[in-house]
Amino acid sequence: MPDLFDRHRVIDVDTHLTEPPDVWTARVSRKWGDLVPHVERRDGQDVWLIGDAEVLKPGLVSMAGFDGTVPDHPATYDDIPAACFDAGARLAHMDANGIHAQVIYPNVGGFGSQTFVNRLPEPELKLECVRAYNDFLGEWCSADSERLLAVMALPFWDLAACVAEVERSARMGHRAVLFPSQPQDFGQPALCDPHWDPLWAAAQDAGLPISFHIGGQDLGSLVKPPADIGTKANFARFSSLAFIENSKGLAELIFGGVCHRFPRLDFVSVESGAGWVPSLLEAFDWQWRNGGVREEHPEYDLLPSEYFRRQIYACFWFEEQMIGRAIELYPDNILYETDFPHPTSMSPGPATPALPPRHYAAEALGALPEASVAKVLHGNAATDASGRATCTEPARPPSAPCPRRVRGERDRAPETPAPRRSRAARRFDMHRARRENARPFVDAGRYSRQRPPETPWRRCCPVPTCSFARSRTRGSTTCSATPAGRRCTSTTRSSSSRRSSIFSCATSRPRPTWRTATPAPRAVPASCW
Repeated sequence: MPDLFDRHRVIDVDTHLTEPPDVWTARVSRKWGDLVPHVERRDGQDVWLIGDAEVLKPGLVSMAGFDGTVPDHPATYDDIPAACFDAGARLAHMDANGIHAQVIYPNVGGFGSQTFVNRLPEPELKLECVRAYNDFLGEWCSADSERLLAVMALPFWDLAACVAEVERSARMGHRAVLFPSQPQDFGQPALCDPHWDPLWAAAQDAGLPISFHIGGQDLGSLVKPPADIGTKANFARFSSLAFIENSKGLAELIFGGVCHRFPRLDFVSVESGAGWVPSLLEAFDWQWRNGGVREEHPEYDLLPSEYFRRQIYACFWFEEQMIGRAIELYPDNILYETDFPHPTSMSPGPATPALPPRHYAAEALGALPEASVAKVLHGNAATDASGRATCTEPARPPSAPCPRRVRGERDRAPETPAPRRSRAARRFDMHRARRENARPFVDAGRYSRQRPPETPWRRCCPVPTCSFARSRTRGSTTCSATPAGRRCTSTTRSSSSRRSSIFSCATSRPRPTWRTATPAPRAVPASCW
């Protein structure tokens, strides 16, 4: 039987490009001299320099297949696999590993473009370096622009230049916007400040998601060990704690009203894992309700978890214990990555426990429903022509409930038994149902939001029929009666009519058909991003 990578066109949403030595020297004005980022060989190792200051050793971020762990690394570009910096070799590497497309992030400029603002002295040079990188990345990805997907850098210290660069790079075909999750670390306003609204509006109008990569903050205090614990232990410590920095950014987006003000703008937490997401969102929801946020901000019409479901994504690459639960609760918001070719990536070398991506996916995702696996490996990162999921389903009998999914319901065949849930989870469902004036489905004495097997259609409101229109307290979905042969439509956008994916592509992805009691196998979409 074909494995998961054979059955799905896998989109790897976080990989990195080891920039070739001439990225900036070939594109930036010579008047800046050695201030332009360049490579020199010192003590037998290639080093990126700005002026005379070391910025990065390319071998440290190009560890795929290397027999060793940090601080050991390949010494020169000659020792680095060609797939790290050559587009043709990268495509061959992807073919060998069964990966259809990869999203490309930088190294030298920083994971939030902070190198430019921290190391370059002149504003003109900073902007020129950002534009030069975006031009180079567009050229590099043109080897196959449907498989190598460019993420633009931004001069975030200049708002007007940011907006202009979003518009310019979008015309070149870039697929996402890289932005620091803690811009206040670099003397800029926080994410939730209205200062950034013109940037969010520009990205929303261009249909581009905002990517927050871990390490896109000032990690000086985090990287510095609290005591002499050793280089390897400290690297493992701050690499793990970097996840928490991204969670702070998500809190600002939700509690600061950015998601509310820009409902069509998607955000991606990159290389931060996903197993922690359900716990964090449960805390967000509890504190939101318990703290009376709705009283202070009556315009916030969704809970934090509902904003997340509508427009925020998290990425994973090594998790085994908790990733299944995260996918079960948020199947439309989890994306798969490999982090190639970083030292923490699923690019195994003899000294690491990492499995090849194909083998890891089989172990970590093999027991999950096929529909959920299809979303995680491809569907959540792909899009249809319209860019939005709508409730336009096949004609149904007038007595059948509306087939649209209940918000957050796990996409599973109706005849599959409901999983055993904890008492706390059942109680949470009961209280939520009471708040929405709804009665949860009861199956075998357990609260379940899955429809009983004998009724093949799912419904969009938990009442016996769709015979009247009703608006939800925290949502904006209107469900109305539909005669036979007509389709059920959603008049406004809410967390249940969320965006089906985050990036646009040249061809459309077929709309999903809703399952009946005997579901047909789901076809793998032909397009991506």
